[in-house]
Amino acid sequence: MGFYLLVCIALTLAIGSYYATLYPELFKELNNHLFLEWFKFYGQKNPDKIWWLFVLFLLLAGLGINTLICALKKLSFFWRRRKQLTFEELTYKIIPSIVHLCFFLGLVGHFLSITVGINQTFQVKLGRYINLADGVKGKILEQNCVYYKINLQQTKIKRLLKQCRVFLKIANSGELVKISFLHPVSWHGLSFYLDKVKTDDGSVSLNVKNDPGAKLTLISDAMMAILMAGYFLYSSRKEKKDEKDHFYRTIN
Repeated sequence: MGFYLLVCIALTLAIGSYYATLYPELFKELNNHLFLEWFKFYGQKNPDKIWWLFVLFLLLAGLGINTLICALKKLSFFWRRRKQLTFEELTYKIIPSIVHLCFFLGLVGHFLSITVGINQTFQVKLGRYINLADGVKGKILEQNCVYYKINLQQTKIKRLLKQCRVFLKIANSGELVKISFLHPVSWHGLSFYLDKVKTDDGSVSLNVKNDPGAKLTLISDAMMAILMAGYFLYSSRKEKKDEKDHFYRTIN
């Protein structure tokens, strides 16, 4: 079941990449909004272009449920036979199931990332007040931008942005937050980072995020990597030991 679901997911993603190539402006906005917000303002107006997203969500939900059931069933099987195995053997046999549980948690983390939290984009304008979260406001106090030195008469580009720093004052506490390109800032669960607007006047945008699923995804990915590394190292050592034992039995 898992294999067939993965094949269907791959096909759906291939179809989705085709639509994303044809309508880049529609799907690019997914980066700047939570899914339900994006669907409200963009998606529901284009049902013929976004249908594959709901098929993808359905398939991913099926893969998650299938993974969870199979992993728990396998863990239950070995747990009932734990007295017949050594601790080392039991650990070796249940690691694949734990890896699959971590994969399930990763899917949950991604789902949380696109559905809950905060994902907002604001045009940077001096003196502008922005709503960062419920009851939290900020004011853009200062914007210092540095531009590449180029001959403006030989190019159509008015100004080529090199670096920009934006100073944001948290109205509630009076704290000053400095954000620049490639230097995002975290503040009380919120992440701030700058993005370049595709214009030739050096405009920048401020992105504000609160991603409750990021930690869950990172932890599950790290656990999968560690468990898989340990599993294959032990498997390699066990295989060499079995070959050595077989060699001595053959000699004897």
